[in-house]
Amino acid sequence: MNQPTTLSVITMPIPGTRYAPKKFKGDYTRVRDFVLHYESICHANNVTADDEKCSSILQYCSTYVREIIEGMKHFITPSWNSLKDEILQYFDAAKAEAKFKEHHLKQLVNASHKKKMGSLDDFKSYMRKYVRVGGWL
Repeated sequence: MNQPTTLSVITMPIPGTRYAPKKFKGDYTRVRDFVLHYESICHANNVTADDEKCSSILQYCSTYVREIIEGMKHFITPSWNSLKDEILQYFDAAKAEAKFKEHHLKQLVNASHKKKMGSLDDFKSYMRKYVRVGGWL
């Protein structure tokens, strides 16, 4: 008879395979998605212990990133939520969230002011651009 599979850190996806997170190399634009993906595979594999979460993230990181994480306070004394916060802070996740600034919106408005909006399609195109920039402010 087949035994039911017990999920654990051992059943986490092998790096480079389909369900594994793409190797994290320190890019601030990817850090938040990387951490969210990592947390979802931990949840799917019933990995709940802080020490397991903290140590198994390393397999999905480049050597450079791995060395940084290994030096973090909450990796040495495992606390997943605190380590996650450190990772987001050290790899500048906030920088990715500040995608547009006020001057970007001014540029869009000034450029659009000079163009003729002759149809509903033109207006909708402008609104999509406006929401794309203005929604981040």
